[in-house]
Amino acid sequence: MNYIRLILNLLKKFIYEPGEYRIYSYNGNNQEVNYFVPEIKVYSEYSDIPQILKKHLLNHPFINPFYYRLKSHQAILLSIQNDEEIISYGWVQKWQPFRRKFGWIYKQAIMLGPYWTHNSHRGKGIYGRLLKQSISLAPKNYPLIIYTSPENVNSQKGIEKMDFKLIGTYKIYLFLRCFCVHKKLI
Repeated sequence: MNYIRLILNLLKKFIYEPGEYRIYSYNGNNQEVNYFVPEIKVYSEYSDIPQILKKHLLNHPFINPFYYRLKSHQAILLSIQNDEEIISYGWVQKWQPFRRKFGWIYKQAIMLGPYWTHNSHRGKGIYGRLLKQSISLAPKNYPLIIYTSPENVNSQKGIEKMDFKLIGTYKIYLFLRCFCVHKKLI
């Protein structure tokens, strides 16, 4: 029954996907080119990812697009974990998978995120360190874009601390994964 529900949700998302996004662009003023934190592990190959982290990445490209993007070298994964738990992770991704939804912002860019931090580790500056290292790893010849939901105020504070500037808050409708309509809310 869960597989049927999963397939129906994927079909629904393929046909019509609305969403609200608060979108930011990085202006690069505080960029440290060689920022490196030893506790942050960087993975560009799926085979290098430890088993504890692979559990979060479903090993199927139709269910989890990040698995496919990592396997096809369209993304790198940054993670902080110990032997028992994943503390935080985030992504630096090529623009190609986002062109349909966000191509009206830039023709070419780098997408940062999504990022996730375990509830027990929030408020300790981990998100900022991951974001800072993501910025230093991203190609320097493209704009950096990051987005969050309008309700995620803590993420917005972290993004703004890293010198990202708000492009705007948008309602974006994606039809058949090909046609995009966007409306500026703020």
